[in-house]
Amino acid sequence: MAESKQATIYFESHIHRRLKVRAAQEGRTLSSLVAEAVQALLDGTQEATQPRTRLGMEWAGALADLKDETTSLGLQEWGSRVQGD
Repeated sequence: MAESKQATIYFESHIHRRLKVRAAQEGRTLSSLVAEAVQALLDGTQEATQPRTRLGMEWAGALADLKDETTSLGLQEWGSRVQGD
């Protein structure tokens, strides 16, 4: 393993809390979790390096005419059948 150097980084408290929880869930140290994320970022494999696009809203209101014919549960069941779940 390569030599490690100490670095001090600061996170907003809500991010630090989420990182600690994630590290605990994975049975890892906070340092190893952050080191892996930084390495992925430097290698260009981190999703965060991909440009984000805004979601379009062209579909907004497209199901309004179905509101009297079905429920959200009905739409979920229809979606499951279409996807073959």
